[in-house]
Amino acid sequence: MNQLFIKNFSLDSLQKSKLLVGGFIFFLIISAYTIAQELKYSVFAMIIGIEYIPIAKIMTFVILLPAILLDAWLVDRFKRHQLLMAYTFFFGVCGLIFSFFLTHNVIGIENTQVSKYRLFGWLFLIYQEGYAPFLLGIFWSFMNSINSPADAAKTYGFTVSCSKIGGLLVAFSAYFFLTNNAEIVSYIKPNTKITLLLILASLALLLVPIFLNAMMKKLDSKVFTGFNTNIKKEKVKKTGIWIGFQLLLKNRYVFGIFLMIFLGDTLVEVINYQRLLTIIKDSTSGNSIPNLANMAAKMYLQISYMHALGLIISFFLTNSIMRFIGTRFSVFITPVLASFFLLTYFITGFDFLFAWLYIILKAMTYTINTPIRESLYIVTSKDIQFKAKFTVDAMSLKLARSSGHLFNHFNTTTISNLYGATGNALASNIFFSSLLVTWLVSTYFVSSIYHKAIKENKVISG
Repeated sequence: MNQLFIKNFSLDSLQKSKLLVGGFIFFLIISAYTIAQELKYSVFAMIIGIEYIPIAKIMTFVILLPAILLDAWLVDRFKRHQLLMAYTFFFGVCGLIFSFFLTHNVIGIENTQVSKYRLFGWLFLIYQEGYAPFLLGIFWSFMNSINSPADAAKTYGFTVSCSKIGGLLVAFSAYFFLTNNAEIVSYIKPNTKITLLLILASLALLLVPIFLNAMMKKLDSKVFTGFNTNIKKEKVKKTGIWIGFQLLLKNRYVFGIFLMIFLGDTLVEVINYQRLLTIIKDSTSGNSIPNLANMAAKMYLQISYMHALGLIISFFLTNSIMRFIGTRFSVFITPVLASFFLLTYFITGFDFLFAWLYIILKAMTYTINTPIRESLYIVTSKDIQFKAKFTVDAMSLKLARSSGHLFNHFNTTTISNLYGATGNALASNIFFSSLLVTWLVSTYFVSSIYHKAIKENKVISG
């Protein structure tokens, strides 16, 4: 048992340095992301209205598409660490700007009039929607560029653990801050508390470029050396903004990864919307105006559960799974368990299970599915890692959220109006089942190609 523990948790000096860099940066990014993710729904529901969330999600895909194309141009001209520093600085500054207007008595949340014509609410959600494809996407692209498959198997689980610690701390602190009436916080108005949370998230992001710049000056250059460097010297040509889309459509391995992300995120997004409907309904007063602080507090409490579960999984299971089961078979864990959890819902039909389904699936996505899926990119060419990867991540995430909320809108309006609750439930069950079957098939296809690349010690190229 002692030898098993040592084998599972031991790292060499180089891996410890990689973990230090990736772990602390992910700690800061997920701390900021945790605050922003729940805050965007609370603020949007308060200003625009919960019924417009599906429409807003669909709109953001179209609006952020030019930014995705811009990133494809930027990756030809800048290194991963430079983009990571630039993106975190940009989002941090934008967050401070939004926090300035958040409590404005006309523009912000002090104005309790709910209207779809209030521009600030739409802009705030669009800004927050950029967190996942840009910040999380460029972080994992950076990590994949400095790690080998062996390094990833030993450190990615601990890297995620660092992020779960950050997410748990800020989520529970935010819940305590919004609900506690102790003397130290009693004089702070609820809306001001919301603003202070956004400022905290922005400052966490602004720390990333400072820390990364210091580490690159202090640590050995080997810390920032990855799989491609050891296999062969590969020069990435400036091939234009469309190369990521071309690789996505032409390369079967890349398209398979796209399907895995798209299908999993679509499933989670549909479940998340049902969770939000329940929370906002419970937080709405008699005049149909949601209590913003109460609503945000409930969301943060649920997210703290998710991060706590994620911390346990990532620290004790993720590394063990990646080391002893291997990436080839580990990629099946999340879709198989998701199938089991949804089967439980199909049998029972209890709506309150949506909250726990979201907590469990989200924890598994962050701690098992994401680090294992990201390791699939390590055996790919730099064109795929740096150009196709961001396109895959951004397109799959935005399409998943748009598709999920398109279904939400159709199911809660057309299906419910025509066939009632029974038709709504049946449509959901058919939708979930179709996603799960396709997810499992695409996972099998990708795992087979990955295994072949590792076995033959080859880089998968376009």
